[in-house]
Amino acid sequence: MKNYFITFCFDGTNYYGTQKQSKFPSVTQTFEDVLKTIYLEDIKFLCCSRLDRGVHGLFLGGNFLTDSEKIDVGNMVYTFNRLLPSDIRVLSASIVAEDFSSRYDAVRKTYLYRINTSEVCSPFLIKYCYHSFLKIDFNKLENVKKLFIGEHDFYSFSTEDEDKNTVNTIESIDIIKEDDNISIRISGRKFLRYQIRYIVGAMLEFAYNKISMEDIIYRLNNRDRKSKRFKVEAKGLFLENVEFDFKRSLNAEI
Repeated sequence: MKNYFITFCFDGTNYYGTQKQSKFPSVTQTFEDVLKTIYLEDIKFLCCSRLDRGVHGLFLGGNFLTDSEKIDVGNMVYTFNRLLPSDIRVLSASIVAEDFSSRYDAVRKTYLYRINTSEVCSPFLIKYCYHSFLKIDFNKLENVKKLFIGEHDFYSFSTEDEDKNTVNTIESIDIIKEDDNISIRISGRKFLRYQIRYIVGAMLEFAYNKISMEDIIYRLNNRDRKSKRFKVEAKGLFLENVEFDFKRSLNAEI
């Protein structure tokens, strides 16, 4: 049995996330359909992260196991990209240890949230960013980010189906402004569902002078989902990069 690891990117516009859905298209189901076309059998595809509907991926990993030798690993990139829809592209393929898991051996994830502040946002950009009609105080964005860095209980910054362990650690938040575009990068080992979108939403509320730092501190210190919360749109969110533990890898990347 060989464990194949691939890296890929995708435009999430037409997908209901990465997880399999019973009635709607997903990234995982698309990969499994291609695997069945290639190997003529049902093969499970494990994606490194559970992304929601409309979220995009710039560099992700996934793995699958099979004892079939129908495709040499060196030909996988070409074969997959011939069969996948054009909004998903495989970037590389390699063989890893049989017990390697793209989900559990992911050690760091970096999310990018893109914001545009121009009066008129280009139709070629608006599909992939949050267009802010309100003026953003950039200095306030920079000042408020420090509240989220470190270990916190992010219960108030997650969805209702996250009720087990809502404590995690944000390693860094970097914000860059270039003309009318703002990029917010948030890194950590793991994140809760909607966590990034609620955090960016709270940062924008503060930058809009709608809430205070004390309001955010209260949310971080109290498990409160009943108060009104601002969740930014999915289309501006990208899983930009995922780092993996390859200590058990058998072969270098092809």
